[in-house]
Amino acid sequence: MSIFALLILTYWVSFTDKYGSNQVALSDRALELRQQYDIAIDSLDYPVSAVYLDSLRAAGAVVCHTSRWMNGATAVMTDSLAQEVGSWSFVSNVEKTYQASSRNLAPQRNLMDLGLIDSTFTKNHTGVINLKPLHDAGYQGQGIVMAIMDCGYPGVDTMRCFRSLREEDRLLGMCDYTIEDAPMSSLGNKHGTYCATLMLGQTPLYQGAAPKASAYLIRTEEVLSESPKEPDNWIAAIEFCDSVGVQVASTSLGYFRFDAPFESMTYSQLDGKTMRSSRAALIAARKGMLLCMAIGNNGQDATWHWTHTPGDADSIITVGAVDKDSVIAPFSSYGNTSDGRLKPEVCGMGYACYMYDIVSGKLFTANGTSYACPIIAGMAACIWSAHPDENAQQIRQRILTSSHLYEQPQQKYGYGIPNAYEAAGRPMISSNEVLKESAPVVIKIIRHGQLYLWRNGQRMDLLGRIVE
Repeated sequence: MSIFALLILTYWVSFTDKYGSNQVALSDRALELRQQYDIAIDSLDYPVSAVYLDSLRAAGAVVCHTSRWMNGATAVMTDSLAQEVGSWSFVSNVEKTYQASSRNLAPQRNLMDLGLIDSTFTKNHTGVINLKPLHDAGYQGQGIVMAIMDCGYPGVDTMRCFRSLREEDRLLGMCDYTIEDAPMSSLGNKHGTYCATLMLGQTPLYQGAAPKASAYLIRTEEVLSESPKEPDNWIAAIEFCDSVGVQVASTSLGYFRFDAPFESMTYSQLDGKTMRSSRAALIAARKGMLLCMAIGNNGQDATWHWTHTPGDADSIITVGAVDKDSVIAPFSSYGNTSDGRLKPEVCGMGYACYMYDIVSGKLFTANGTSYACPIIAGMAACIWSAHPDENAQQIRQRILTSSHLYEQPQQKYGYGIPNAYEAAGRPMISSNEVLKESAPVVIKIIRHGQLYLWRNGQRMDLLGRIVE
C-alpha cells in the first residue's frame, strides 16, 4: 500500500451535462456488437465532458476515473477544494467516497480458510450444472469475450493452468481501477486468480468452465477497506467492458457495509435503483452484456442475509452456492430485494471448489459464492458459443428456464441449478457421435476455431442444427 493511498481523500463529482462530448466511447468491436444485436447508440455512450475534467485538474484535483453512464468522476481532492467544486455551475453533486481513516486493516471478509491438498478431482464444478456435454461437443467459450472484476491476479503470467490463455493470446488485457500500488500479476490478493482458474484454467487434469474464452482481468477491489469508492471503481470497470465489447462479465464482489465514517446500506436501498453501481449493472445489461454476480456469503448473518450492490440489479444473474450434491451452502446469501425480486437467480458449485495454489502448484479447495459465480459465467459463455446470434438476455433466459426449480423457485436456491445441456438445446450431437454414422462426414474448422459438420449434403453445427 502506498503512502499516497493512506493520505488521500476521494470524491464523486456529478456533472449536469456532457458539454463538448461528440464522439462515442466505443471500440470497433463494441460497435459491431451493438449493430449485431440491434442496440441503439444513445447519450450514455458519449464520454464525460473533457472540459469539465480539465477544470477539475486545473483546480488541483487528480481524476482517478470517470463514468459516462452516471456522468461523473472520482477525483482526489482536499475537503476545501471539494467544497469549491460543489459550487461550480456544471456540478450537480459532490460526495466523499474514501478517506484514510476508513481503513480497518482487516483481512478480506469473504475468503474462507484454505486447506492445501493433492488431488485431481475437478469434475464436480461442471458436473453439477451438466456442462460436460457442451465441452465434449466443442463449445468451450470460444469466440466469447469475458471479463472478471476482482482484487488481483498474481500468477496469471506464470501459472501452468493459464498457459494456453497466454500462448493463444486470449488474455486480452489487465486493468486497474484502484488506488493500490501492488502489480496485479505479481503481488496482492489472490482471490481474482482463483476465480480466473475456475473460469479459464486448463491443464491435462483440470478444466475451467470456459477454457477457450478470451478475457480481460480487472482490479476494482481495495482489499483493506470497504468504502463507497469501490462500487465506483466497479462502474468504471464495467463501462470499460462495454467499450471493448465484453459479452460476459463475472464479479465476485459486492458492497453493503462500509467502514466509518461512511453509512452502510439499508435494506430499503436494495432495490436495484438506489445505488449507482446497481443502476450501472442494469445499464450494462441493456447495452448487451450478460452480468454474473456472486450473491455473497452472509446466509448465516442474522442482521443481513440478502445480496448487495450491484447484485441487486435487475436483468443480471446473481449466483448462490451449492455443494457437489446440489445442497445449498449454509453461507450462501438469500432473500428477495426490497422491491420483491428473487435473489439469487441460480446456484452453482461453491463449496469445496478446486483451484491451483499459486506457490505450490497443487490443487486446494475453498468455499464461497465467489467461486460459484465464475463457473456460471463460464457456462453462459459456452452456451453463447452455441448460439452466437442470440443476445445476452436470450442466453440469460435459457439459463433460468433450464434450472431445476424454474417452475417453483425457492428463496435460497432461486430458480435452482441450471442444466447447461438443456439450456443449449437438444439434441446435442458431438463430433464423435456423428462420426459413428454411416453417412460421409467432413469436419471443417472455421472462425474462432468453431467446428461445423458436413453431413448428408448439409452443413450442421454440433447441436445438429442445419446452418445455411
